[in-house]
Amino acid sequence: MYIPKITIVCFFVCATMFSCNDNFEIGFNELVNVREYDCLNTVSLHGLDDCSQKYKELYLKGAKINHQLIAKAISGKETKYRLCPMSFLLTEGDIALCLLIDINKMDDNEFYKLIPPALISDHKNKGSITWWLWIHEKPENRRWVVDQIQAILDKRRLGVSP
Repeated sequence: MYIPKITIVCFFVCATMFSCNDNFEIGFNELVNVREYDCLNTVSLHGLDDCSQKYKELYLKGAKINHQLIAKAISGKETKYRLCPMSFLLTEGDIALCLLIDINKMDDNEFYKLIPPALISDHKNKGSITWWLWIHEKPENRRWVVDQIQAILDKRRLGVSP
């Protein structure tokens, strides 16, 4: 039986794509499903050396996992992580947001675009706790932040200043 070379190439390309997606899923699930309560160290706040091995692995995959992290950022499923010194538990979506901000090296100007204008003065006075609490208030708030990140990434891709 003759199988055209293009069919074989397409098969391996598809298998590789599914494998990469599976590797992301496995790595992300291992990161968010820790057994004990812990503080999440992010690259932007603690540096790469102080991050968990799983966080580092996902961070080092870089922008090629942006679309997968965008999809995960919507999740409200709680984990056993928190951002110290905040007392509330982070969701899988929160961890995806942290990774998106770290991987894409969002500066202060870009980060402030993720904060609704009504919260900016509170954020400047009380810190990021106000932003995180706002995200946790309702799913629409989280969706708004994800849309803002997507807009920033789209502008970068098109070479437009965010």
